[in-house]
Amino acid sequence: MAPPASAPAPAAAPSRPRRSRLLLVLVWGALAVALGAGGAAAWLLLGRGERAEATSRRPTPVFRAGTIIVNIAETEGRRYLRATIELGAATPEGLRRLEAHRTPILDGAIDVLGATPLPALLDPAGREHLKDRLRARINSTVGGEVVSQVFFTEFVVQ
Repeated sequence: MAPPASAPAPAAAPSRPRRSRLLLVLVWGALAVALGAGGAAAWLLLGRGERAEATSRRPTPVFRAGTIIVNIAETEGRRYLRATIELGAATPEGLRRLEAHRTPILDGAIDVLGATPLPALLDPAGREHLKDRLRARINSTVGGEVVSQVFFTEFVVQ
C-alpha cells in the first residue's frame, strides 16, 4: 500500500510578498506624512506672499505734532475739541522738515480746527475732509508735499 498522501505544506514564499507590500505601504505612508508636515511647516513659517510684501515696504515716518485744544466754531465757547495729531511724512527728509516747523504747524492746525463747525467734527466724512484741509495747510506751511497722511490718535468733542 502506498503511503497516505499528505497535504502540501504551506510555502513560506507567499508570506514574504505580504511583508514586502506592508513594508512598502508603511514607507510610502511615512513619506507622505513627512512631506505634508514639511509643506505645512514651510507655509506657516515662511508665510504667504502678502507678508513678504508688507515687510519689504518701509514704514511711514511719523511726526507727533501733539495735542491741541480749541473752542469749536459757532458754539460761543461752550464746546471744545481735544485732538492729538500725528503726521505721516512722505520721506525721512520730510520728517526733519516737519520737526523744524513744529510751531507754525501747530499754529496752522489750531486755525483749521478752531474754524471747523461742530457738525463737521461729529461726522466721519467731515473728519476726513478736516484731515485733507490740515494736510493742505501743513504742506503749504512747510513748502512742498511733505505730509502724506494725517492721523488723529485722540479726538474728543466736549
